[in-house]
Amino acid sequence: MSQSEEIFPQWEEEAFILHNYICKARTPTSDITPSQLRINLQLNKSRLLKLLDNEPKKVDHRSKLQSGKTYINNLEHKVNKDFIKNAIIISDQLNLNEYEASSLLFKIMAATPHDTIVETAFVTYHNEKGYLLACINVILHSAKDASVDEDIRIVFQQFSQELVQATVSLGTEKDSQKNSFVAKLLSTSKRISRMVSEASKPPPSVQTSIPNPTQLTGFGSSITTANQLSSLMPLQQQQQQQQQQQQPILSDDVVSLHIDRLTEENIYLMQILYHFGSLFWIKSEDLEAMVEMLEQSHLLNAVSPYLVLAILSSISPIKHIDNESGYHNADTIKKLTTKINSASWKVDILKHTVLLRWSLFLTHVAKYQPALATSANSTHEQRELLMENAISENVFEFMSDYLLHFQQKSLDGNSERKTIMSLGLKGGSLVVNGLRIDPSDYTRLSADFWVEFQPFVVYELEKLVMDIVDWAPGILQKLRLKEESSGSTCKELVAFFDLLSSIYRNRLDAGLRFWSHEPSGLYTFLNWAIEVRNSRTVRAVCVFLGAIASGETCAKNTFDFLQQGTNRSRLSSSSLFSWGKFFAAFHFYIPLLRKKTNAIQHFPLEEEELLTEFLYLLKQVVQYSRSSRSILWEDSLMQVQDSLIDMLNCPTSISLRSAVYDVLTAFCSAWGGGSENTGKSIAVEVWSIIENSNFSVDSVKPVATDTVTSYGAHVNILHVQKTPRARYLRQAPEYFSKVFEMEEKAPTCIETLSILRLLGSMIHTQTKREALVNGFVPMISSVPSELGRGVRTPGAGPYISLVIDSVFLSLTKRTQLKTDYQQAVMEACLEIFEHSVLSFDIQPLLSLPTQDQCTSTSESKSYVEIIKEVIQTHDIEFLKKAILIYMAHPGYEVILRILTSAELNEALFKIVQDSTSKSKPHQDMRCAIRCLRILNRVMEVQNAFDSLLVPYIHALSIQMPNGNYKISDSIFMPLPSLTSLGKLMLYRHDIITKIAALSSYEDDDEVCFLSIRILHSLSQEPSYNNLNTHCKSYTSLNKEMGGIGSQLAHILKKGGNVSGTLSGFCEQLKMGQYERISAEEYEYDINNIPFWQATKTLENAYRFKDDHSIDAYTSVRMAIMDMLVDSTANNKPSPSIADFLLGYDVFESNKNTTDKVEAQESERLACFHAIIDMLQQSIPDSDPTEDRSNMVHFMIANPLLAEKCYRLVYQFSAKKNANIVLCYLRNRNDFVYQQLKALPTRIELHTTTAPTFPGIVVGSDGSRMLYDFFAFRSQLHARAWLLKLVALDIHMTMGAKQKSSALHLLELLFEQEKDVSDFRHRATHSISFHTARLQQSLPRLIEMFNSFDFEWIDALTNEYTPVYLTEFDAKDFEVVTEHGYTIYNIKAAYRSIRSLLQKNMSSHQFIESVEEETVRCLANLMAKNHQNELAYAKAHLLHAWGQVIQIVLLECFDLFPIATRKNITYMLLNTVLETIRKPKDLKPKSLKDLCEIVLTLLDRFTKDSKESEKESTSISYISKAKVRSIYTEMLSIAL
Repeated sequence: MSQSEEIFPQWEEEAFILHNYICKARTPTSDITPSQLRINLQLNKSRLLKLLDNEPKKVDHRSKLQSGKTYINNLEHKVNKDFIKNAIIISDQLNLNEYEASSLLFKIMAATPHDTIVETAFVTYHNEKGYLLACINVILHSAKDASVDEDIRIVFQQFSQELVQATVSLGTEKDSQKNSFVAKLLSTSKRISRMVSEASKPPPSVQTSIPNPTQLTGFGSSITTANQLSSLMPLQQQQQQQQQQQQPILSDDVVSLHIDRLTEENIYLMQILYHFGSLFWIKSEDLEAMVEMLEQSHLLNAVSPYLVLAILSSISPIKHIDNESGYHNADTIKKLTTKINSASWKVDILKHTVLLRWSLFLTHVAKYQPALATSANSTHEQRELLMENAISENVFEFMSDYLLHFQQKSLDGNSERKTIMSLGLKGGSLVVNGLRIDPSDYTRLSADFWVEFQPFVVYELEKLVMDIVDWAPGILQKLRLKEESSGSTCKELVAFFDLLSSIYRNRLDAGLRFWSHEPSGLYTFLNWAIEVRNSRTVRAVCVFLGAIASGETCAKNTFDFLQQGTNRSRLSSSSLFSWGKFFAAFHFYIPLLRKKTNAIQHFPLEEEELLTEFLYLLKQVVQYSRSSRSILWEDSLMQVQDSLIDMLNCPTSISLRSAVYDVLTAFCSAWGGGSENTGKSIAVEVWSIIENSNFSVDSVKPVATDTVTSYGAHVNILHVQKTPRARYLRQAPEYFSKVFEMEEKAPTCIETLSILRLLGSMIHTQTKREALVNGFVPMISSVPSELGRGVRTPGAGPYISLVIDSVFLSLTKRTQLKTDYQQAVMEACLEIFEHSVLSFDIQPLLSLPTQDQCTSTSESKSYVEIIKEVIQTHDIEFLKKAILIYMAHPGYEVILRILTSAELNEALFKIVQDSTSKSKPHQDMRCAIRCLRILNRVMEVQNAFDSLLVPYIHALSIQMPNGNYKISDSIFMPLPSLTSLGKLMLYRHDIITKIAALSSYEDDDEVCFLSIRILHSLSQEPSYNNLNTHCKSYTSLNKEMGGIGSQLAHILKKGGNVSGTLSGFCEQLKMGQYERISAEEYEYDINNIPFWQATKTLENAYRFKDDHSIDAYTSVRMAIMDMLVDSTANNKPSPSIADFLLGYDVFESNKNTTDKVEAQESERLACFHAIIDMLQQSIPDSDPTEDRSNMVHFMIANPLLAEKCYRLVYQFSAKKNANIVLCYLRNRNDFVYQQLKALPTRIELHTTTAPTFPGIVVGSDGSRMLYDFFAFRSQLHARAWLLKLVALDIHMTMGAKQKSSALHLLELLFEQEKDVSDFRHRATHSISFHTARLQQSLPRLIEMFNSFDFEWIDALTNEYTPVYLTEFDAKDFEVVTEHGYTIYNIKAAYRSIRSLLQKNMSSHQFIESVEEETVRCLANLMAKNHQNELAYAKAHLLHAWGQVIQIVLLECFDLFPIATRKNITYMLLNTVLETIRKPKDLKPKSLKDLCEIVLTLLDRFTKDSKESEKESTSISYISKAKVRSIYTEMLSIAL
């Protein structure tokens, strides 16, 4: 083949699209069929089998590049020196062919600043490779995922089998050895390891040697030798000399990124290996290679734990697919036994872990194939000896503490465990801060598994321990007999129970197998376990019972199990593992510990540790079981609450007191067993218990208040007589303060952490389900509003202030505090703040009387004066009580401090700023999420807080001489002046840019949602008043609690990572999912989404910890689009955030050359292009051979998103200098013309899935189509916005005297499907229309107009006769929207219905009938809302259509010949008049618009008639008398 015919290597990015396709195929709502999936996978099979292989570098390609020429997309290009240098760096460091590196560089240059080109190339390269590996990973995972459709899963299984059976080349060279795909995975992993090692080496100062030619195909070249290969080219001596003088050194950031991404790819390879091992039997040769690879590894290697799991899964006898064959050959078994049991392992614990799994495999073989076991010389004694040796080497401890470190119960004060990530090791280095780390010491290290892979770790180790229980019970029996005979603890048995605990901890109802009495159940094992009597082993069993108590069913079973052994006539005679024995111990020890003697009383150490573990068991049961929680809290015999409170008054260890606090936390918590207000009622009691125990520490004897034992300091906090002196204002709870102070300088803070968690659990937030069930009424706070009344300023304020000042703000100063504790304390504090602000409900505040109820308001009066006048006609004492409830709320203190305290804001901002630091664990991001929730909520309520609550406080209070305020008998300190959170952020521009960067955070959608919401709030003007959205008049409120307006765009533009921010938003916009709304997102549009159909929400009675959901948004992309649409509205000043994200400044700077945007500026238009490209998806490109006959228009395929896109493009174009944007769009594939041309003239309905909110669309011809309400409404609006854009484009082109461009659109508007691509090149005066060409005049516009005639029959419409709701009047809940049409306020209506029912229903006898009638009533109201929404959408579409007609008639109608104009006028008049005279469901405004069109047409017809008379052309279809008659008719209708 000649060079001109040769196909050269080119860079391609296909993995991302394939990954999205595969992920979509596995979803339940996917429209991808199994056959389509199979074809697509086969088309990409060769690409997947190549793994990370690239085309090899070639000498002639390098020579060509160095000569200044290269091939890009198979075309020769001349390139400059900078391009050559960067292409060679990319080629060498990424091991890419020179032409492939050139095409990669060329691709990214257009949208990347010059100084980040190389870094962007690395990111692009690794993204492609990462998505490629992720494709294989998802395929293998889906092959065993029961949630995937069975037919789709079979396709994945078949393809997985093809991959594992494939024979592939191990390298890129033609003579590379061929082997299995598993072997390729291993060889690729080794090569990546070498690359990481090479990249981690420090750069040499001078490169002196000429590289070996063999390096041309090497996989890992040094980071600093980017040009060394060019020394083999002509003039190599001169080039080598040049290289020695100036080496292309990569920056530390690029090197670090390269190493991190290589490590990620290596981990992906090991995960793929694991999935293969769990699905199929790996070839014995490959298994040997895996074992050999692990032999040479150590615990500091990031892939070692993954490789351990891969080997364990490979030799497990249970496979998901291939269960027919295995290592069932005597020679293979002998060989593998010898290999695994060799003495060449670098880390013995890895050997014994594999050996334990292998011995279990041999046991399985002996059980099911005894003859094979005999042939392999595998005897029972040998197998037991292998197991015993492995167990004696602490494999259980290794599995529990190293592999399952992420499953541990709690923080361990003595733990010094580190992960590779936390150590910051790179490239296999063993040195940290000059100290060498022992790579085999698993007691000081822990595995660093990715979160998404952790379930597989648990699953694999669960299989292993279950195999021990099922196949080798004798081993466990030996361990127990050993313990009983020796009388000392058997550490191996303890470690086994610890391992079981780690496996089942926090896995809801995963331990059900232990409660099953079936033959396959493990209830027998459970009864065997509770027979242990050694104290240490008993503690381990308690922890194990607590672990398997996770989940509602398991917790109830655990409660019943411990209840069985309780002797209620004599608790002390209960069995060891029982509630009776547990609380009998409390009843025995508490009097002894509280006995006043000269000697200090304390628990025996073993007893106290055992009691601590029993408390953990109690905590688990009450946390997950609602019935158990109620029974235990109210049990008068066992006196649970008294025992817990009394224990806090005894001199005990910190760990025991912490355990008691944790139990109280579980009792008070809202989630799990705390649902249905069970936890709230207990929390109210505990608040009172704590508050009533308040006392002044300095008034109590030291012995009673501060007892120091060998276990630590104890603070006597409860049942102490109060000081009689009344305390006002802010008296901090001194007993908590003392605890915080004592642990302030300690390396751990166990008790502080437990107290913080208790406080957080006692502040409840309302779930979506609770709001629905309760009728959207405000929740009653779990903090009593009378708390502290008569002793101090009532409320939770002192507790919150103590946490902020004594704990949270001092965290950064506590350098001696261990990192894990610092993170845990920080999160516990943030949880308190979060619960406080989220439970701060402003709904009752909005119902208070406002100035619209004042009879004589004056502009000169302040709002406080107006409020004082208004409240004179209301119950002042009631208003005072309402305001005091707000002031007693914990959220009041948090919001007040955030809006006034720079120090608190600084701490919150810093957490967000440091959230993505590589040196910190993922707990940092959990803290950042809590911060974002807090900031978002404060921005939502700050206006009501400052504009309603604060004026009411001033109006209802009396100012005292000392400056304090008094409301009723409560005294408060003066309120400081408040500043909006947006203004406070202006002092920290970096936090704003950080939040913008987090909008594209890949690992958690909630981070993106919250960040976008905050940005959206910041984008509002400072005077923005969000209270007007609540349909009340708040015209006299403070006006400076909004956002920061145009300053946001300036800050983002000047930020340090503009390209990264834009790229992140662009990626979010490019997400390819179909946008749909479900009933679960009812907050998105509660007046049109039937919330009673939100079954998932309603069924979620069992609330989970941190079960936090984002309301009102269906996807991140929709949230971004809503922000952009809002920011481009007419009343928004520039620059807005939309101007920044869409690159408006680029259009302005290129307004004279809009046909071409400079390359360095094109990145600023990435988001704009992403939106345009979405709309262009269904537009045929320049390739006429491409078949798009089956392609559905984007407006029809994705109507919700299309509506927002068209609206955004229109609003963005309609801003000042709109012609700049429209001209750019015109020169970019003639956007408006192509969109209009591709749009079906009639409204088309297309759906591949059942509509979520169905209704029937009845056409003018009587045809019926089942369709979704939201999809239909969005399509109508989308068409309207597109027509508005067409009208705007015609208007702007005519204003700019670009008549040829206007004619381009006019030809399309007034003729049917005609190729007019040459119109742009015609002169204006040479274009003429002939009547013959208009034989079917105006088909497009007429068809569009005719399609507006439809009827909607909503599925929610029903007929019912009210029985229980006779007093309900729907008219009371009619509201007028901002667009002028009426709808029903469904939330208010539902709230009223619930109130009526509670007032009138005395029993629950007819509850089902009442609920059914409620749903019917609300459904009818919502059906009417749907009708009104669609009526407005139709009116919007008619108005847009009329705008096009008016623009044409008034601005460019003269471009048509007179005969053509008369034909057009006649056809339009006939069509519009027919509609006007039979106005079916037409709104008055729409009717008026049509009348105005007719008047314009008549005016135009009159002018054309006069002109035709002058030209002696008698073409008239309407008589003058008829014209006068129509004039009169239209005027009468319009007026």
